[in-house]
Amino acid sequence: MDQASNEIRSTLFTSIKSPIETLNLTKSFNVPVTTDKISTYEQVAATDIHTVHDIDSLLGYGDLSDAVTQTMLCAIAVGSMLLIVIWYLFIRQIPFILRHTPTKYLARTLILCGIYSIVGSAALVSLIAYRAFVFCDSVCHFAFLLCAYQYFALVIEYAGGESNFIKNTNGILCFNIRTPPFCCCLRFLLPSPITKDKFKFLRLMVLQMPIVQGLLLALLNVLNSIDTTLYEQVQPFITIFIVASILSGVWSLQINSRMIAAHLPEHKIMHKYFAIQLVLILYKLQPLLIHTFCYGVEMLAGYRINTKVIENAVIQLIILLETTILSYFANQVYSVPTKAIEPN
Repeated sequence: MDQASNEIRSTLFTSIKSPIETLNLTKSFNVPVTTDKISTYEQVAATDIHTVHDIDSLLGYGDLSDAVTQTMLCAIAVGSMLLIVIWYLFIRQIPFILRHTPTKYLARTLILCGIYSIVGSAALVSLIAYRAFVFCDSVCHFAFLLCAYQYFALVIEYAGGESNFIKNTNGILCFNIRTPPFCCCLRFLLPSPITKDKFKFLRLMVLQMPIVQGLLLALLNVLNSIDTTLYEQVQPFITIFIVASILSGVWSLQINSRMIAAHLPEHKIMHKYFAIQLVLILYKLQPLLIHTFCYGVEMLAGYRINTKVIENAVIQLIILLETTILSYFANQVYSVPTKAIEPN
């Protein structure tokens, strides 16, 4: 019986072409198969899924090997400790912010420091429940979008408002759109003075991110809950619009940050921009790169059926570790007492 089970297991993880072959193998070696397992394989076969990796979407944690279960428990324990550190750093920072931050900056500063606790919590939930990855990823993404606008508004408040900044920079060519990510494409456009209309343009470019991407993320979550296959087919096309929205919003943040930071160096605006920008890089771009790498390794090495769970665990642990470091960095940046600038 053990020899038959080992042969079935080795076949499943190497050259199996269809889940229905599992039933044929078990019948050949007289290995008992539970009714639930048979129905699962029949469901896979009925949906025309022909790779063993696609069974991943239908099997739960009970179908994983004992070794992976132990690995997951260790990963969850490490992730929980990292999340406790993240929350501790934020809670410890709250009294300092309340004492040293002017009232007009207080709410936005607390939100920008608290984003790391929210994203860290979502990462741990995704680590524990693999099937919640899409929802948790959307939570992290939307948290960045909301904080991006809060950061934009906070920087303008540092300058005493739009009208005050325009008055203080009267005649200065401070509005420069030759900034990343479009710095190479707009070399022919020269800097110009800032105006109310240009501030409105920058604000709209940032404000469109939570609106446009929020709707697209909601659509992706609905599709994922209805049909994962349909979600995987539609997701690349929706991603194109999400990327376009992100690039335009980040471009606006760059223009605004560089313009005001040049006149308020004591506020460390670029450091704060770096702290919020890393949220997007670590939680969107980095998992994509890791997924691409793991997919290539999977095609070459033929990973086992629980590859996606392990891959997700690695991604979320890396995110939690980097969030801990980034949370500490953000707390140091916002620990510098900020003097309020009153409008003239």
